[in-house]
Amino acid sequence: MTRRDDLPRWVLPVFVVATLLALVLGGMTLWHALTFERYAEGPIEAWMTPGMIVHVYDISPEDMSAVLGLPQGEGKGKPLAEIAKARGEPAADLVARVQAAVDAHRPTAPGAARSP
Repeated sequence: MTRRDDLPRWVLPVFVVATLLALVLGGMTLWHALTFERYAEGPIEAWMTPGMIVHVYDISPEDMSAVLGLPQGEGKGKPLAEIAKARGEPAADLVARVQAAVDAHRPTAPGAARSP
């Protein structure tokens, strides 16, 4: 068994810094994971990707593809603004269409079932 006196002097400070860094990053990850759903309370914005909208706003990927007018999976990872620019339309128009689709799928009252 190694005694404390046998370890180099830098081991303890490095261990303390690494432990603190792991705790801080773990706390930040937990905080972001717990607050991610708060985006669902706000409006759709042009920086959001279709995948994020599907996940946060509980709209099906098929419905999102229909609103975007793209085959399912195409445009993955691209923000709505970039998709609109590639199609030659204002981002605000695409955002408005996506917002309308999300609103149509939202429950009307707390605890109500999602529309089909």
